[in-house]
Amino acid sequence: MKKVCAVAVVVVVMMVMMSSCALAQTDTKSGRVRDEAVRRGMKLIGEDRVRQIASGQIGSENIRIKELKLRNEADDYPDGTNFRPVYKLEALSGYEEYELEIDAVTGKILKYELDD
Repeated sequence: MKKVCAVAVVVVVMMVMMSSCALAQTDTKSGRVRDEAVRRGMKLIGEDRVRQIASGQIGSENIRIKELKLRNEADDYPDGTNFRPVYKLEALSGYEEYELEIDAVTGKILKYELDD
C-alpha cells in the first residue's frame, strides 16, 4: 500500500511539473522581456490594465483578446541599450479585429489599427 501511495504522489508531482513547464513555455519571449524589465527596475502594467486600455480605445467593454504578447520593441539592438517593453495584442469586438501596441510601462497606445 505504501508503494502505491508513493508512486501516486510521484506521478502527481510529475504531472504538475510538466503542466507548469508547458505553461511557462507557451510564450518564453514574453517571460524573458518581463524578467529583463524586472532586472532593470521597471514596473510593468498588468494584463488587466492592458485590457482596460484596449477596451477604451476600441470603445467597447465586450472585447475578446485573441493574442497578447510582451515584446522588446527594440529587440534589433543586441546590446539591449534601447530596451522598451511593449504589449502587442489582437482583439476582437463584434466582427472587427484590432491590432494594438501598448507601452508596458506607461500604458501609452503606440499603435492602433482596425484590420480589414
